[in-house]
Amino acid sequence: MASTGFIQREIAPARPFLPDDVQAQILALPADTSAVIVGAPGTGKTATLMELVAARVAAGMNPDNIVVLSPNRIAAGRLRNALGLRLGIATNGALARTPGSLAFALAQQQAFAEGLEPPRLLTGSEQDSIIAELLAGHTEDGTGPQWPDPLVPEVRARRAFRSELRDLFARATEMGWGPEELAQQGQTRQHPEWVAAAEFWNSYQQVIAGFRFSSFDSSELLSMAAGAVASAEVMPDVELILIDDAQEITAGAIRLLRAFAQRGIPIIAAGDPDITSTGFRGAVPNFLGRFGIELGIKPTQVSSFVLPRVYRHGPTVRSVVKKMTEMGTAESGAQRQAISAEEDSSTHPVVVLERGSRTAEMTALALQLREKHILGSTAWSQMVVVVRTGALVPQVARALAVAEVPTRTLLSERSLKEHPAALDLIAAIAVAMGRLELSPAVVADLLTSPMVGLTALEVRRVRLALRHEELASGGVRTGEELLTNALNQPADLLTLDFGPARRVARFAETLRLLREGIAAGESIEELLWTVWDRSGLADTWGSEALSSGLIADDAHRNLDGVMALFTSAKRYVERYPDRPASEFIAELLDADVPEDTLAPQAVHDSVLVCTPSALIGTQFSVVALAAVQENIWPNLRPRGSLLHAQELASDSVGVEMDFAAARASVLDDELRMFALAASRATTSVVMTATASDDVLPSPFLRRVQALMGVTGASASAERNTLAEYPLTLRGMVGSLRRALTSELRKSEGSPRVQQLASALAKLSQQDIPGAHPQSWYGLTSPSTLEPLYDLTQPEVRVPVSPSKLETWEKNQLAWFIESVVGRTSSSAQGIGTIVHKVMEDAGNNPELHIDTESLWSAVDARWHELSFDAPWLNEAERRRVRKMVAALSEYLQNFNADQKTLLANEGGFTLELGQATVRGYIDRIEQDVQGHVVIVDLKTGKYYPAAKDIPEHAQLACYQLALSSQVLEDVPTDAPIGGAKLIYLTNGVKGKLYREIVQEPYDEKALAAIRERIELAAEGMAGNSFTAPVVIKEALGDPHSRYEFRIHTVSAVSAS
Repeated sequence: MASTGFIQREIAPARPFLPDDVQAQILALPADTSAVIVGAPGTGKTATLMELVAARVAAGMNPDNIVVLSPNRIAAGRLRNALGLRLGIATNGALARTPGSLAFALAQQQAFAEGLEPPRLLTGSEQDSIIAELLAGHTEDGTGPQWPDPLVPEVRARRAFRSELRDLFARATEMGWGPEELAQQGQTRQHPEWVAAAEFWNSYQQVIAGFRFSSFDSSELLSMAAGAVASAEVMPDVELILIDDAQEITAGAIRLLRAFAQRGIPIIAAGDPDITSTGFRGAVPNFLGRFGIELGIKPTQVSSFVLPRVYRHGPTVRSVVKKMTEMGTAESGAQRQAISAEEDSSTHPVVVLERGSRTAEMTALALQLREKHILGSTAWSQMVVVVRTGALVPQVARALAVAEVPTRTLLSERSLKEHPAALDLIAAIAVAMGRLELSPAVVADLLTSPMVGLTALEVRRVRLALRHEELASGGVRTGEELLTNALNQPADLLTLDFGPARRVARFAETLRLLREGIAAGESIEELLWTVWDRSGLADTWGSEALSSGLIADDAHRNLDGVMALFTSAKRYVERYPDRPASEFIAELLDADVPEDTLAPQAVHDSVLVCTPSALIGTQFSVVALAAVQENIWPNLRPRGSLLHAQELASDSVGVEMDFAAARASVLDDELRMFALAASRATTSVVMTATASDDVLPSPFLRRVQALMGVTGASASAERNTLAEYPLTLRGMVGSLRRALTSELRKSEGSPRVQQLASALAKLSQQDIPGAHPQSWYGLTSPSTLEPLYDLTQPEVRVPVSPSKLETWEKNQLAWFIESVVGRTSSSAQGIGTIVHKVMEDAGNNPELHIDTESLWSAVDARWHELSFDAPWLNEAERRRVRKMVAALSEYLQNFNADQKTLLANEGGFTLELGQATVRGYIDRIEQDVQGHVVIVDLKTGKYYPAAKDIPEHAQLACYQLALSSQVLEDVPTDAPIGGAKLIYLTNGVKGKLYREIVQEPYDEKALAAIRERIELAAEGMAGNSFTAPVVIKEALGDPHSRYEFRIHTVSAVSAS
């Protein structure tokens, strides 16, 4: 359960630092000595660096003169907090920072020293948007560089190409190259794509210089910083530089460190090249092995250390990590021989699970995590689930949340426009400023979003209400047109006084206020606040976040997305105060690159779901590697296959590269990420995969299984009997209720019944939902026991509809829902109504043409009255209905050719039968040339009854009874009865586009049988209780297998 107010975070007590022999030597290093520290995961590299900082500060060194670097912002934040706690003193600046942060500070100091405008960081998202616009402009104008043949406009429009282009620029900048050098290298080394990219790079730099003056990306800032260090006025007091997780360092950062080394500043780097996770982003895994060479430090001035003991986890997890690292390659390998100094703290330190589907895999993983939490007392926040790709993060997080495992994700895992909560707010503003057209799909998305909170049925209700008023005033606009217009003109909704309409009106007023704000030049922050404040979501999501379970997780994610959006808007306004809000909207909607953010996230006990790179500098009690599938982990697709940025630092010539070498390099990267993920665990590692005919587990998983002696069969088996219990309160309540219901059917007085009832009573005392019998379905007292109709009154009549008699006989509860409660209309019903009307008009007016095109024109004229969920569904239904119209045309033409006579069209009748009143409308009453009268009922559905069911077909039987009782107008009393038939406009047979299903004429015995069925049905329809079948014929397309009926006929719930 979440809480509000100031939260004092619990800080886990650190393990007392008792240095081993190697760590003691590191702490005793002379102040002017550089060093490289290599150690396997968990050997205490970070702890040693922290103690080294503490020792130097204790010896009199100013902490402000010590620079501690960590590869990314999250890892730097963790290290900064840990250092602050360790030193316990105030400092003037950050105790730990990223190389990019250091470079920015250096570039700023140089700009101040030279009297220049301070630099601004150009984010990856901004850079991607600018490149996308420039590429699109070149394609549209036919300008720009001549790209090689494979890089056609369709390729250049893709995000993957832009990512490789940015990577190429970054790699070239890190090497000290500009566009001219890149073009020269492209010509020399036969890479024509580099030549084209260099020309584009030159255009890109001109755009940046013209519109984003003093804006630089991270690689350019690192290059500027390396030059700034040469000035004595820039950071003159630095005495020591420490790098944690140095295996993630990039070439640009290495150049910066080399500049510091040339000033004589000692540098100490610690890391493990075997767990490099950002090689695809330019990390240099072999930096630690080439430390002195890369930094230009003499070998005599560099001390090297290898940490021999692992303190993080026991030998089982250590063996898995070691096995994976031994498969990779790096220029330093002695750290692999480290042994664990701890014993296994879990009975099952490594668990491998295989299931037949992704759903089953996530269910099994959720059970494992709940076991660790409930039975092992492990906090949710001490667990992490790692997936290979960012695309899997939201999927896995959602699947686990559904399984009642609280989850959280990092805001930096996806772009802002991919956060639903943020996108809804932005969409409203985009509509108000005209950037996003109010199409029917956009209207539906906005109204069903949390901002308005309507359901699809409520949207339809508002649309129908507007349509009703339109028809009453003689208008012809569709409901979709009216709803769109109402959002632009809120006054159109004033006459609709019901809840959903009032909410739509409030949102329409919000759009009006936004338009006024945009016209007045309000900032993006002000516009966002208008939408957010009027949505009321602060109270809704705030209260939900304070609850627990799936609802709370969703609320936390939504609020995180909103916070990130407001933080991004705030930064935009601060950096570009004179720019309109429309530019922020355009950049955000066009951006495909996730943006790093400082926005705060919810602090609650939950499982982190992330990719391997987010694990740098962390450790967790339980680490789960999920979706470890073939072709996902490892993903052996060569990186940079379009622009080959990875070849910049090599001596290769020509576009073609050694495919085996490329795959080997990628495999090394994948192994390092896998080893990094597994090495974060202190207690246990759980690995899961799906094994089926379509997908296979990863070779990495098979290697772990071989190491642990686990087979695929045993991995698929349940480890214990706890799988019977879901280990959630909701699941426990369900299990107890199901068991109690089963036991009560056997014996009410058994001890087992008492135990189950007692357990539910204890849960009920704690207000656990569903535990108290008062909330159980079927135990609430009926609101009334009065019958629907009082048959003791002779004048009372029970209406019986021929079309619903069969429904009654199959499922009385379904009849009650449809007849009394009502049913929602659908596009299929609308299509049936239109086709019936077209047939009726053709029968009433013999002058009308009945060819396919004429009938279709009549259908098409009313097609706008129908509503579909998607444009493709609209088109698909148009094609299907056109075939039905062709079948109807053929039937009507055959009718005329056979010289038949139409006696009645949509003929209504009323038949009194005891206390039952049968009312209905017959589509067509026809008479053939022999004088026989035939009942015709038109069907537009897909499914038709079986031949064995036709003799007792209830609807046709009622029509035949009405015909024989002579209650049909326009029918000669002496005409012989020719029976009845169904005309299906689908599934034609015998060379026809339609299908005729005939019911033979009824004799007196059959007529007596249908009279008895009607009277018996009327008696039941007048009652106060209705039954429903438990066994449902879903396989035969039974109309009563729909969900709204099936939920009432589950044995465990409904059977007595």
